[in-house]
Amino acid sequence: MSPCRPCICGVAGGGRGSGIRSADEGGRVIASEGVQQADVGVDSELAPIKVVVEGSCPECGAEELREYPVLAAEGWFEVVKCQRCLASVSRKRWHSLGFVHLPEEML
Repeated sequence: MSPCRPCICGVAGGGRGSGIRSADEGGRVIASEGVQQADVGVDSELAPIKVVVEGSCPECGAEELREYPVLAAEGWFEVVKCQRCLASVSRKRWHSLGFVHLPEEML
């Protein structure tokens, strides 16, 4: 198998099982030394709007909660997640086709 091209993970040719990740004291996955983060630009017109939500994270205590849509295996959900540790605070079903709204849904 050929090595992967440089990507967001910053590991050229690392691929799965290369040992580039480890866990911190809380069991969260972190990058090991030598892994560089790529500067990835996001088109502001395509990026979902993250709405600020009052409150603090039940996991890390940070007051960095945001609400935004995500696509999961079960479909689209509107979630509230901590932006520091990515812990999920709430999750509710969203539009069946995400950002696409059918005329029937407008009635």
